[in-house]
This record gives sequence, C-alpha cells and structure tokens, in this order.
Amino acid sequence: MKKRFQFSLERLQNVRNAQERIARAEWAAAAAIAGEAHRRLEATRAELAEARNQSLNLRSSKHLDAAELMAGEKLIHHILLRLRKRREEHISAESHARELQLAWSVRSGEHKALIKLEENARDSHRKELQKLENAELDEISGVRWASSRSAEKYSSQERQMPIGPDSTP
Repeated sequence: MKKRFQFSLERLQNVRNAQERIARAEWAAAAAIAGEAHRRLEATRAELAEARNQSLNLRSSKHLDAAELMAGEKLIHHILLRLRKRREEHISAESHARELQLAWSVRSGEHKALIKLEENARDSHRKELQKLENAELDEISGVRWASSRSAEKYSSQERQMPIGPDSTP
C-alpha cells in the first residue's frame, strides 16, 4: 500500500508563504509612497524653477517694482523650505521602502528554502516508493519463478510416468 506524501514542515511553509506575501505587499505600499514623494519633490522643483524664472523676468524688465521683487523672493524662500521638506520626505520614504524590500527579500528566501526542502522530501518519498514497488515486483517475480519451477518438476515427473492401462503408478 502506497503511503501519501506528507511534508512535515507544511504548516511552517504556509506561515512563511503568508509572511512573504505580507512583506511583498508592505514593500509595494512603501514603494508607492516613495514614488508619490518623488513626484511631489519633482513638482516642487518645477515650481521653484518657475518662480526663479518669473523673478529673473521681473529683474530684466524696464520697470522694476520693489514690492513685486520682494514678493517673488519671499515665494522662492517658501518654495525652498517646502523643497527641503519634500527632499526629507522622499529620502525617508525611499529608505523605508528599501528596508521593507530587504525584509521581503529575507522572507522570500526563507519561503524558497522551504520549497526546496519540500522538493527534496518529495524526491526522497518518490525514491522510497520506487524502492518498495521494486521489492514487491521482486517478490512477485520470485513467487512466479518458484511456481514455474515446481510446475516444471511436476510436468517432468508426469512425462516420466507411463500412461496407459498396463502402467501402474
């Protein structure tokens, strides 16, 4: 009777699989947040470039207005402060995403190691079943050979016995 394969670490493998999926989802969420932080940083950089262009245009115009120049400089200053904050957010989000990527990588490696262990266990199980099957076939062949040998002996003894009315057993 063939025994069914049962992986002894199946529960652990299921836990590792769930942990790997969770880690991948957390990494994906953190990467999305980092991507959004990068987009905000780039938008702030574009806004700063536009404010600097406007300030440069004001300075190159024929009629200089001090209030407008001061307002432009104040705007650039506020944008620079926002840019610094956006950079920090982006760096922090990227760092967090890298940490979660590393955590996912570790979980993924653990899960892959368990998959490899299961494959090895399945191969061992298959070999053991093959060995048992070969032993059964050897036994069947032995029984058939023994029965054919006894049948040959019996038939050779029958041939040696005379058959007929005047023969005595």
